[in-house]
Amino acid sequence: MYPKTIEYRRALNTKIIDWIRRTVETQYPQDVSLVVLYGSHVNGTDHHLSDVDCYFIPANERAYEFAQGFILEGVGYDVFPISWERAGGIADLQETLTPLIGEAQILYARSDEDLRHFHALQQRLQAHLADESYCRGIARGTMQKAATLCGDLMKAETSGRIRALAGWIAMWVADAVASWHQDYYHFGLKRQHQDLTTRFPGVPSELLRGYEAVMLAESDEDFRENALALYRAACAYFGFPEEIPEGDEEPTPATPALQAQALAEHYEEISSTFNKIYVCCETGNAVLAYISAVCLDYALNVEANELGFPPCQLLEVYNPRDLPQLAARAREIETALTDLIASGGGILHQYDSFEAFAARA
Repeated sequence: MYPKTIEYRRALNTKIIDWIRRTVETQYPQDVSLVVLYGSHVNGTDHHLSDVDCYFIPANERAYEFAQGFILEGVGYDVFPISWERAGGIADLQETLTPLIGEAQILYARSDEDLRHFHALQQRLQAHLADESYCRGIARGTMQKAATLCGDLMKAETSGRIRALAGWIAMWVADAVASWHQDYYHFGLKRQHQDLTTRFPGVPSELLRGYEAVMLAESDEDFRENALALYRAACAYFGFPEEIPEGDEEPTPATPALQAQALAEHYEEISSTFNKIYVCCETGNAVLAYISAVCLDYALNVEANELGFPPCQLLEVYNPRDLPQLAARAREIETALTDLIASGGGILHQYDSFEAFAARA
């Protein structure tokens, strides 16, 4: 329906960025402390279905009115708030969102004081990364999260849960490796596999092969066994004890009452993840297709499910040798999701052109 060239999308995204800047400067100049860009548009890993990764730091309650979620020419955009407190937690490596601080490009600053505040967070991040003891403490905490999921994995019964848990274990282990080496994934999940295998000297081949084995598994038992083996290999590398706690029983699926408008807003936030899967399947990137599917599975079967979307089976069809099957299932789920939103009276903010978006009421 829309032109599928990276040049076209970049030009469209430039218009969106200009619109964001103008809107803040004219409507929220004293309400928003900072507007920050990050992600593919900044680091050059964008493609023809890439959005603009953008957040703002509110200075007061009115600033939250600036939060935006919409779909423009088939791509979802989400301009979202992050508090100063949460930004500080990211700088302290408490979340795996480090590029939001470390790779940030400031689009708007209310004052020099706000700009200095943000730069101080960036300096705090760098100080933590220079502290070996601090970073290894972060790695230990991350491995404890992986251990908890290993316990759940040992009790998992359904294909979707096994494959989801295996994926999260692999990602937590990869994050622990980065922290151990006093670093993070500067390009986020998009290049986690590449950076894991090339950026950190001394990581044993057994651990690297274990990560790939999870990403490229084909059967439920392979996912389970490979994820547990990867956890053990990481423990051996770090010198941590293999402490897997008793896992939780697999929860019984449920579907609460439909909250159509809340579900519509959630879809606007996650629609870009559908596009990531489509692009990965088009280009044959099985590793990133699986990682994206694991993230989307959580957004659908946990977050969207709480808003009334029935449990869906996405990861069950993942096969690294048949990525079109995964793309097809994702499209089926996306259609079911938008149909449910429409039937429930939810309104999606969708526009066929930038002009239509800019002229909206």
